[in-house]
Amino acid sequence: MTCSARPNAWEKTLQARIGGWAEKFSVVGDVRGKGAMFGVELVHPGTKKPYPEALTAVVSYPQRPSR
Repeated sequence: MTCSARPNAWEKTLQARIGGWAEKFSVVGDVRGKGAMFGVELVHPGTKKPYPEALTAVVSYPQRPSR
């Protein structure tokens, strides 16, 4: 696989896994990206107002130990 093909493969994988989150989770306002770089916009449900507390909760969520 060439270097330019890898980001395209990542994009397809990420889009398939998280592309529908905006419809599935009310706190997700939008999911967008290109190649291996994706962003998930966290908003107050039913609005487009940023939800910094949700970001804090996601970032501080304890990591599970690997098995």
